[in-house]
Amino acid sequence: MSSEEKTWIKENPIVRVRIGNSPPFMLTEGKVQGIAIDYLTYIFDINGINFKFISDSDITWPKALEYIKQHEVVDMVPTAKITEERKKNMIFTDEYIFGPWVIFTRSDADFVSSIDDLNGKTVSVEEGYVMHLELKQNYPGIKLKVVSANLENFAQIPVKDLSTGLVDAYIGNLLSTTYTIQTKGYTNVKVAAPTPFGNHNQAMAIRSDWPELAGIINKTLASMTPEEHAAIRNKWLSIRYEYGINKVYVLKWVLSVIGIASFIIGFVLIWNKRLKTEVILRKKTEAALKDSEKKYRALFNNAQVALFRTRISDGKLMEINERYANMAGYPIVDDCMAEFNAADAWVDAAGRDKLVEKLKENGFVLDYETQIIRRDKLAIWINFSATIFPEQGYIEGSIVDITKRKQAEERLQNSQQLLNEVGSIARIGGWEHDLITGEAIWTRETYNIVEIKSGPVPGPDEHLSYYAPKDREILEEAYRLSIETGEQFDLKLQASTASGRSIWVRVVGRPEYKDGTCVKMKGILQNITEQKNVEMQLQQAQKMESIGRLAGGIAHDYNNISSIIIGYSELALGQIKQEDPLYEDLVEILTAAKRSTDITRQLLAFARKQTIAPKVLDLNETIGSMLKMLRRLIGENIDLVWLPGAKVWPVKIDPSQVDQIIANIGVNARDAIADVGKVTIETQNISFDREYCADHAGFIPGDYLLLAVSDDGSGIDPDIMDKIFEPFFTTKGLGKGTGLGLSTVYGIVKQNNGFINVYSESKKGTTIKIYLPRHGGQVVEAYYDNNLEIPLSRGETVLLVEDDNSILKLGKRILEELGYIVLSSSSPLKAAELAVEKVGELNLLITDVIMPEMNGRELSEQLKSFRPDLKVLFMSGYTANVIAHRGVLDDDVFFMSKPFSKKDMALKVREVLDSSNV
Repeated sequence: MSSEEKTWIKENPIVRVRIGNSPPFMLTEGKVQGIAIDYLTYIFDINGINFKFISDSDITWPKALEYIKQHEVVDMVPTAKITEERKKNMIFTDEYIFGPWVIFTRSDADFVSSIDDLNGKTVSVEEGYVMHLELKQNYPGIKLKVVSANLENFAQIPVKDLSTGLVDAYIGNLLSTTYTIQTKGYTNVKVAAPTPFGNHNQAMAIRSDWPELAGIINKTLASMTPEEHAAIRNKWLSIRYEYGINKVYVLKWVLSVIGIASFIIGFVLIWNKRLKTEVILRKKTEAALKDSEKKYRALFNNAQVALFRTRISDGKLMEINERYANMAGYPIVDDCMAEFNAADAWVDAAGRDKLVEKLKENGFVLDYETQIIRRDKLAIWINFSATIFPEQGYIEGSIVDITKRKQAEERLQNSQQLLNEVGSIARIGGWEHDLITGEAIWTRETYNIVEIKSGPVPGPDEHLSYYAPKDREILEEAYRLSIETGEQFDLKLQASTASGRSIWVRVVGRPEYKDGTCVKMKGILQNITEQKNVEMQLQQAQKMESIGRLAGGIAHDYNNISSIIIGYSELALGQIKQEDPLYEDLVEILTAAKRSTDITRQLLAFARKQTIAPKVLDLNETIGSMLKMLRRLIGENIDLVWLPGAKVWPVKIDPSQVDQIIANIGVNARDAIADVGKVTIETQNISFDREYCADHAGFIPGDYLLLAVSDDGSGIDPDIMDKIFEPFFTTKGLGKGTGLGLSTVYGIVKQNNGFINVYSESKKGTTIKIYLPRHGGQVVEAYYDNNLEIPLSRGETVLLVEDDNSILKLGKRILEELGYIVLSSSSPLKAAELAVEKVGELNLLITDVIMPEMNGRELSEQLKSFRPDLKVLFMSGYTANVIAHRGVLDDDVFFMSKPFSKKDMALKVREVLDSSNV
């Protein structure tokens, strides 16, 4: 006995054994006894295990099996047939009681050769027993009289029903039924025919969490000698005859002899008459014996299984039936007897020797599976049951060809393996719920999705607990309606795995009906977390794109208005003295207009409509030049840490956009820090391959420069994380923020083909990681000089085209004040006519981009067709990709963004006229 088994005995002081009245295995009337009871008592006594009996009057057979599954009330039963269904929920010992299933009928019944002859007849069965389930499922033509498990001695009632004529037949275990017939005196019941069900072998069924008890019982059974086994079996199954001497009879016999001596003549006459009677009786007996032999021969030859008798020594066939010959590949019995050798036919030759040894040891073998070679060299699987007769020198038994079953099992196993593999690849699991028994089945992938180890399927309450409360109600209602209506349901629900991980699942269920009643629900469980994340990202992207289109449209008109306000404010300020009361008012108007311009610029940046001129930059140098400004921006109480990466890759981006990124994130970090804190800016090279990106949503394969800004502030609430890039969304108080900071950053990053990720924990801080694509060009130095004077005209002629008359008038006035000769038009078509009519030199075309009739690019191309030296300056508050690709200008395009000041216009016009580009 192992240490685990010894520990188990100490930890389990008593075993609860459910018994029922099923002679000769168990007898519960009066003293509890029987074959199974003797075995159980012997095993438990020798191993020091305490037990108690629970009567079938307290717990029925079906209820006892249910309790064993649940590990409650009943721990085991001494006798049970091993089935695949039962093995799912309980453990079985080795089989220790053996007996075949046979058909019983009354002596006066019609001849029955097989179970097929019972079609249309009534057969008695015990509720919940194996034969009840087998006949109900596979033999619909047989009428069943089911004996309730609640009745007293219900296992004996079917034989009584047969004897009294209530049923036509009964299929039962040969041992127990014969015992009942003998003890109850049902002399009109006989064995009619064999069945295709093999043997009704018995094992002990034990609750599934007690493998130690099964091990103890199996070891004890194996250690018992053949004599000990025989002692128990013969006690109940042997028929004994008692011989004795009756003294009264002897006395009468002596007196009779004396009488016979006196009446010798009469005795001789009587003797002759008696002899004649015995001769007649003997002839009748011989006739009956021949009739019996004839019936046996017919039964042997017409049996539905292969029957045989072979010689032990060499396997030579001694007797077979036609089914055996056909199984071996012979159409005729005699040919098979002459040519086929049972020993040589075994695929595993050594296996036959081992089987013979086992037969000699045990006297019989049941349901032994092996392969043999037929006459046509085809290997088939057989199920072999036999008894050995050593003194006579032969083995006899039966064989069933189970090749189709084995092939079906292999196909089923391969199909199941394929289903599991496909389910694992697609992350789709299967499930089935039996509404009658309450049992459930999961495929391997279902266990994987829920993240629990294979084992008993969780009960309904535990299963539902994995879903969010709201989704749990949805699932319960869909389940109920599907059962009622027969309709399939298909749901997408939020759930948590056994380990607590949040996932999205798709649950599909379909009802299965039998005789108008829903008996099963089956369906699939699919992990769609990744798909759901992609859907949410797509929805977010579509929402941002919609907002961007709206922002771009607003910006165009808004910039035109701002241009007018800024331009005329500057012109007015140039005409009055600072002491004038209106001067300060005009300054305030100009300042407010410039602030509104910043907001518009941020909207365009978010919408990725901001017109930019990217340069190849070393981001370390660009950010390094901004640190002084940034320190003033975030304040002295916050420590600014700069961690530039080594040999960072160049990126192509408008330098002003880098300013916007750093400034906006810096301000947000400052506002997130209540008092003192730290902001860290760092750069580094990083690469992502396809495998990494496949497992990380939002990442794109390639080489990138990472710009990361971290703070140790208050962090971002997870509930608002999906809104932080939306324009005008802010958590700051009224008047403390426009809500355009992160939306501006988002737009700039997307416009430059990068991507952005935010990592944050509430009250611990936030890290914003920006990934800008690596560029292969050379870094250029940008030079800015904000102290340039306003340059004037050198006598050049300018054609100004703008569909907004207010901006047209403003632009013409500014240009004329700068000394330029100005031709102006609000119509592109009229502007083209002016260019044709103009005699002499036309130096510069200044045109709006978005106009009716034709856009600015089309106008410039038309004019340059006959004035190839004409230089062009585009202006717009929103280019709509007319002169830029996704807002990025070509290298030879000059652009002035609205709104603009007098100085902006003067500098840009001079830059274009002085350039060599045409």
